[in-house]
Amino acid sequence: MVPKANLLAEVVRRAAVTDRQHRLGKTAVVKLMYLLQALEDVDLDYAFELYTYGPFTGEILYDLDVAERDGLLSIKYLPHAYDGHGGYDIKAKDVREAKGLDSKTLEAIERVVGRFGDKSARDLELITTFIYLNRVAGLIGDKLKKGVKNVKPKYTPDELARTNEEVQEFLIKN
Repeated sequence: MVPKANLLAEVVRRAAVTDRQHRLGKTAVVKLMYLLQALEDVDLDYAFELYTYGPFTGEILYDLDVAERDGLLSIKYLPHAYDGHGGYDIKAKDVREAKGLDSKTLEAIERVVGRFGDKSARDLELITTFIYLNRVAGLIGDKLKKGVKNVKPKYTPDELARTNEEVQEFLIKN
């Protein structure tokens, strides 16, 4: 099992060096961890369920607190971060690679952060919902598109179509 606090710190550290135009908050970190577990089979042992903002597990919030307590992360609450709503800004405290992570895990983090690290929490919410409903509910094709539209009615038809196209390479087809 990978040391989760170290892994979280490494994901945050690498996401900070992408072309992020958005703060890295808790929602985005949860989604990146979901993608790491779902797409890269990194053994994180998180039990994700579908919630309002896509796949979620409170275990990651606990692990973020541990990483902050251990001095690996800085987590600041910003009361007006997102259009007048509060949010978090998470940063790695150390710019060096996290300890205790093997090369396979580091490569998996690089692939996930390289592909998704610059996405907003809103974009990650939709991407991970497509992947979750495909992998957990077994939805494909039009049933997947309809399923995502039903649980994510706030997204426009264009956003749904664009994201559906973007995630095709990650979907299980049978």
